[in-house]
Amino acid sequence: MIYPVDLQLHSTASDGTDSPADLVRLAAARGIRVIALTDEDSVVGIEAAIATGHECDVHGL
Repeated sequence: MIYPVDLQLHSTASDGTDSPADLVRLAAARGIRVIALTDEDSVVGIEAAIATGHECDVHGL
C-alpha cells in the first residue's frame, strides 16, 4: 500500500505562508497522513502541528 507523504513543509514560523495548524489541515484534506514540518531555524510551530495532527489523523516526523 502506498501512502502520500510530504517531507518538507515550511510554515509561518519561518518562510512559509500558512500556519503550522493550517498546513496539517491542508495535508489531511489532500489525503496526506505523514508530514515533516521543516521550518528553518525554528521549532515554534511544532506543538500546534502536533495538536492539530491528533485532531486530523496526520502524523509528524
